[in-house]
Amino acid sequence: MRIKFLSFIASFFMVSFVITSCLDDDNDIEYSPDATIHAFELDTIGYGISYKFTIDQQKGEIYNQDSLPVHADTIIDRILIKTLTTASGVVTMLSKEGKDSIININDSIDLTKYINAPHENKYLELKVWTQDLLNNKKYKLSVRVHHQDPDSLNWGNKKNEEPKPIASDFSEGQVTGKQKAVILNQELLVYSIANNALIAYKTSITDGKAWEQLSSISGLPPTITELSLSSIIEYNGNLYMVVDNRIYCSHNGKEWILHKLLNRNNFKFATLLTGIQPDPQNVNIKNAGISAIASIDNGLSYQFCMTDEDANLWRIGETLPADFPTRNISSTVGFTPTNVPFIISMGTVIAKEEETSQPIIPWSSYDGLSWTDLTSTSYCPILNNPSIIAYNKELYAFGNDFKVFYNSPSGLTWKEANKKFYFPKDLTKRAGADYSIVIDKQQFIWIICSKNEDGKDEVWRGRLNKLGFDIKQ
Repeated sequence: MRIKFLSFIASFFMVSFVITSCLDDDNDIEYSPDATIHAFELDTIGYGISYKFTIDQQKGEIYNQDSLPVHADTIIDRILIKTLTTASGVVTMLSKEGKDSIININDSIDLTKYINAPHENKYLELKVWTQDLLNNKKYKLSVRVHHQDPDSLNWGNKKNEEPKPIASDFSEGQVTGKQKAVILNQELLVYSIANNALIAYKTSITDGKAWEQLSSISGLPPTITELSLSSIIEYNGNLYMVVDNRIYCSHNGKEWILHKLLNRNNFKFATLLTGIQPDPQNVNIKNAGISAIASIDNGLSYQFCMTDEDANLWRIGETLPADFPTRNISSTVGFTPTNVPFIISMGTVIAKEEETSQPIIPWSSYDGLSWTDLTSTSYCPILNNPSIIAYNKELYAFGNDFKVFYNSPSGLTWKEANKKFYFPKDLTKRAGADYSIVIDKQQFIWIICSKNEDGKDEVWRGRLNKLGFDIKQ
């Protein structure tokens, strides 16, 4: 960067002042006492993206709230200051000789020394001078840059280390076979069956390492089955489950009661699919409620149905198509580009013990009453024990081989996800294990694997890096 020394500028102002005084002694010049930076902006960072800088006048700090992308140091090693607005136009920084030198914004500057300065305590110190050059205000400039690739799935591992589960043997081998994980308020609960009884373990979603067993689960019939487990869903702060074709609910995951209102009219429920959560901030959510499959009036055919927002009344929909999945069903709620929610489900039609050679065809519904199969030329591939999740504004699906994620913007066309969105090697080794998956409000993906041959159950937690970045608006 070319710089002009302050002594030269100061001399220029002094001479100008003397000449003006000699011309007219009666005209006093008043200089602005303003020594603040009004606006600061760097040149665009790759692909024409501009990053806003915040000026904290009280603390005298300048920083970008939204961090620059990984490897931005190769961009800001020679970058222009696009905007630097002050009353006097005189801003200095220390030169190599330790003297105040005028900044020339027409020359590039190397800011790599000042990356993440709050952590390294290395700031670029700027001085803004008043017009009479008698006073100044100091600012500390820092540039925030992400250390992590925003598009990579992070499983909690440090750099150059293989990911490991966040917890192992959390149930001491009690969670075997089929199980179901749900999030209720701030807790992650995992339900399973042991000795023909329902058992559950819980942990805080802010932890995941310390687990405790729920003792004395009450209010449920003794005939809990794998279908009962798969039907457990959370809706509006409560858990719901189908046992013996009837719906039970719980406010804490431990004490269950028969839901009298939902069990009116002698409906026989096959399963619960999912719930569209009510959201007063989203005017596009007009069909909040629980989606289910039920046999109506003791008929032999099943129909789709959906509750009202309060989960008290049922609306009856279409008859279940013959090719709608009835085994290993996984459902989630996605959102259209206009923020309208829709349910999407996938699974298998035939029994688990029968081998399927058909691709997975998802089904979609906007109201839980009428459904459409998303048949296309780009099916989701063959998946055993499939799961589907809505994540980062896309849909992802995978099976219990834990080899690869498949993603789709709407559920219609599918392709292998970016290699950065991956399964850890040690999780891939658990291929064939029973598992369940949930996503918490912090966008962590939790995969819980049941006990395997060496007697260990495992809990894995990962998140797309950019969904964990702290962006302050």
